[in-house]
Amino acid sequence: MHIALSPQDNVAYPQLAQVLPGASVTRFSGLGHLQLCCDPKVVDWVLAKLFVAQTVPAAVEQLQAQAV
Repeated sequence: MHIALSPQDNVAYPQLAQVLPGASVTRFSGLGHLQLCCDPKVVDWVLAKLFVAQTVPAAVEQLQAQAV
């Protein structure tokens, strides 16, 4: 699980305490709550996480098939 947060979030409070055990946290400083939805750095981060989530299971499956 991955969490993006901003110390300047004006909706979630307390901002830096919005985490879960075992989750990786990425901080995007200087962004408000709604800015997190539109900021290019955050969008790129989300897309990268989605790409990994889609490709890694397929790659693992492929490696497991080759090992048999």
